[in-house]
Amino acid sequence: MDDPWPAVVAEFLTTGPIGLLTVSEDGRIAHANEVACEILGRDVNGLILYDLIHPDDLARFVAGTMARGGETSGRRGRGSVWRMLLPDASIIEILAHMAMVTVAGVRYGQIGFLPAPPRLAVLKSLEDVAAARPLSTIFTTLMDGIATAENSVAINWVDLDGRTHLFGNLTPILGGVGGQGERDTDRSTPWFQAATHGTVARIEDLDGLRADVADAARAAGHRACCVSPIRDPATGQQLLYVNWVKHPSHLDYVQQTFADVLHDVVQVALDRAEDSRQLHHAAHHDQLTGLANRRAFFDGLTAALAAGPLSVLYLDLDGFKPVNERFGHAAGDAVLVAVADRLRVCMPAEALLARLGGDEFVIVVPRDDGTVAQALAERLVHEARQPIVLEAHGDISVGVSVGFSVTDGSTPTAPEALILAADEAL
Repeated sequence: MDDPWPAVVAEFLTTGPIGLLTVSEDGRIAHANEVACEILGRDVNGLILYDLIHPDDLARFVAGTMARGGETSGRRGRGSVWRMLLPDASIIEILAHMAMVTVAGVRYGQIGFLPAPPRLAVLKSLEDVAAARPLSTIFTTLMDGIATAENSVAINWVDLDGRTHLFGNLTPILGGVGGQGERDTDRSTPWFQAATHGTVARIEDLDGLRADVADAARAAGHRACCVSPIRDPATGQQLLYVNWVKHPSHLDYVQQTFADVLHDVVQVALDRAEDSRQLHHAAHHDQLTGLANRRAFFDGLTAALAAGPLSVLYLDLDGFKPVNERFGHAAGDAVLVAVADRLRVCMPAEALLARLGGDEFVIVVPRDDGTVAQALAERLVHEARQPIVLEAHGDISVGVSVGFSVTDGSTPTAPEALILAADEAL
């Protein structure tokens, strides 16, 4: 019975995910398989290998080649990373293994290679993380270093406002974005599966996809897709790394590359962004009510003063002290939270509501000549006097007194002076 394995190996070298170059002693590429030509962006058969290597890596490559030359035929070298020049003058990093073989008395170098894990893109992205740059900047940096003509990838990310963002070189339909800019929730898609279950989803047969997605994939030369999810701690939703490939045999490689190299940098970026958001929120918000605190209010008031006329309302609760004295501070805190919720509902667009401390609240209404302040004060008085139901104590009644001040923006006015005027009006 004939040995089937040579044919199996030959088939793998032709259609598998590994680029293979056979190089003669004069440095000319005697044979390049189809994958090698795809990765390098052209037919490289007959070209001089040295002309394809980045000049800064050439000396290291030559040294490695010479070191291999004295070793036993067939021994595989240790993997190393080089930069290769593409026809459009861009650069691709490859992870390569070298070996020397002798055929009919002639020595050849053999190089098996894959696109290398994107080290430079990862390092640049980590620099962005360390500098506390926005997630959009970090993801753009990462995708700019990864997405090439031969590598179809994108990050599909949903922000705190529910907007979907796509970073990379995939069209929206292949990146999991619907026609209205929302995340595509079609159940046949791998991004739906990854987002729903939080596990890697792969498509190896386009026939199971929605027709328009399958058609777009075929038109782009894609035959398979891998979607790797990472949970965003800020939203609880999955960030999706979408990677389309030209052959299903490439899926293991792209999935493992993401897991080994890219997962950690994306997770670090998400975690650091959420930590920064929480720290910023804690620094600018009242811990009890969640309203803006004194610092945030004066920052907002100063900015509003620079933009034109405004009104400032100063609020003080009536009957709050007896609540604390009779029922305790826990009941008092519950009343403050309930009042804050009622005030929040009453706020007009662009108004800033803050708790200055104790039972004192303050509001700034930009571009108001006092008309909005007058109507708002009446509404706040009405809403605040409605009974507050505390589970342990029944109905609690408090009121609110409101005073407001106005500036037309024509003359400089100190923020503290406006607050004092509103307090006096109260």
